[in-house]
Amino acid sequence: MLSVISYPLFVVTVILSLVLSISWFPVGWFEFR
Repeated sequence: MLSVISYPLFVVTVILSLVLSISWFPVGWFEFR
């Protein structure tokens, strides 16, 4: 039961981190230039 809950939570965390890194990359790039 624990793995059934922890696995989707892990996937959501990875997706959120990817979305945040992609959304923050252009901001840092434009600030750098």
